[in-house]
Amino acid sequence: MPETHDIRSAEASDIDQLARIWHDGWHDAHAAVLPAALTKIRTLESFQERTPALIPQTRVAGPVGAVVGFCTVQGDELYQLYVSKAGRGTGVAATLIADAESRLIAAGTKTAWLSCAIGNDRAARFYEKHGWHRASIMNYEAQTPQGPFPLEVWRYEKPLRASLEPPRPPYPPILRVLVGSTVHGLNVEDGIEDRDEMGVCLEDYAAAQGFGPPFEQYIYRSAAIREGRPDAKSYAGDLDLVIYSLRKWLRLALNGSPTIMLLLFASPLHEDRRGTELRALAPAIISRRAGRAYLGYLDAQRQRLTGERGGKDVNRPELVARYGFDTKYAMHMLRLGYQGIELMQTGRLSLPMPEPERTWLRNVRTGGASLPEVLARATDLRATLESLLETSPLPDHPDTARVERWMLETYWASWTEPTLRDA
Repeated sequence: MPETHDIRSAEASDIDQLARIWHDGWHDAHAAVLPAALTKIRTLESFQERTPALIPQTRVAGPVGAVVGFCTVQGDELYQLYVSKAGRGTGVAATLIADAESRLIAAGTKTAWLSCAIGNDRAARFYEKHGWHRASIMNYEAQTPQGPFPLEVWRYEKPLRASLEPPRPPYPPILRVLVGSTVHGLNVEDGIEDRDEMGVCLEDYAAAQGFGPPFEQYIYRSAAIREGRPDAKSYAGDLDLVIYSLRKWLRLALNGSPTIMLLLFASPLHEDRRGTELRALAPAIISRRAGRAYLGYLDAQRQRLTGERGGKDVNRPELVARYGFDTKYAMHMLRLGYQGIELMQTGRLSLPMPEPERTWLRNVRTGGASLPEVLARATDLRATLESLLETSPLPDHPDTARVERWMLETYWASWTEPTLRDA
C-alpha cells in the first residue's frame, strides 16, 4: 500500500488500473445480489471498454501506477465509487466521497444522488454514515454491451443544502485544501465526523491599506448557520471553512502553527499559480521554530486531556461515555507528536499519515488503547521531539526575508495586474 492517498484527476495512464479496481469491486459487492445474467457479462474487458469515457469526470486516490480507488460524478449523480482491497479500511473511501461532494457543490448541485444495489448492505452502511439517506427504490438501466439492463435499485440522496454551501468568500482563494481528520487518514465511520477546509486569499488594496480594520480571515460554519448560534456543534456532513488573508496565514505559518502547516502539504481542492508558488516556499517557511510549536501544542492538549489545565477537555461526551476519555482528542494529541517528529526530520508532512502510525492512531480513536497507554506514548513522542529541537537538519528560524519579499511581490501584482485579480 502506498504511504499516501493523494486525490488527483484521473489520467489516461490510469485506465488499466481503474478498470481492474472497478471490475473487482463490482463483483465483490454485486455478484451475490444482482442477477446472474448481468454478472456474467460484467467481464474485465467490459470495464476496460467503459473506463476511458469516465476519465474526465473521475478523481483517483494514489499516484500513477499505485491507484487504490476512484470516484466519478456525472451531473448531480455520484456515479461510481470503488476502492481496491488494499485500500479498504484506510479511510480512502471517505476521502474520495468528500472530494466528490465538494465537486458537486462547486458545480451547483443542491441534492446529489446515487444508486446502490438492493442487498449491498456494506455500501449502504457506508453511505448512511456519510450523511446519505435512502430516498426510494427506483428503476435503473445498467449499461452493458448488449444494451440497457433494467434493475430495481436503492436511490440514495444527500442534500448539499444552502447551509452547507457557503456564500462566496469576499476574495477568491489562491489555495484551498481539506484539513481535519480526513486529510490525516484518521477519520472513522461513526457518524460524527464533520468536514474542515482551509484556504488563503489575496484581499484587495482597500482591505489591506484602508482606514477600516484590515481583512484577516473569512469563517463559515454550517452548524452555526443551521442552529443560529456561533458555538453550535458540528456533526457529520457539516462544513467548517476558514480562508485566511495571505498576510495572516504567513504570520501563523512562520511561527510554526501545526494546523496552518497542513496547507503546504494537503492535496489541493483549488490551486492557482500563486497557490503553487506558496507551496513551493515550504523550505523557507519551515524551521525548528515549528518543532517548538508542535511541542507546545502537544503539551497543552495533554494537560487538557488529563485535567491539568482548565479541567478535562470534554467536547465529545459520547466518546467519554463509550471509552472513558475523549479518544479523538487523544488521537490528535499523539498525531501532533508524530507529525512534529516527521517535520523536524524531513521538512515535510506525509498526508495521509504513513503506516504503522496511522493504524495505531485510528485504534486509539476507536477505544483500542487505554488512557495510560496513550499518555505513555505521548511521553515518548515528546522526548523524541524535544531532542530534535537540537539535532534537526532544519534551520533555527524561517527565511522571513525571502517569504516577505514573495508576499509583497504577489500582493503588488494582484493589485496592479488586472488579469491576476480574479485568477
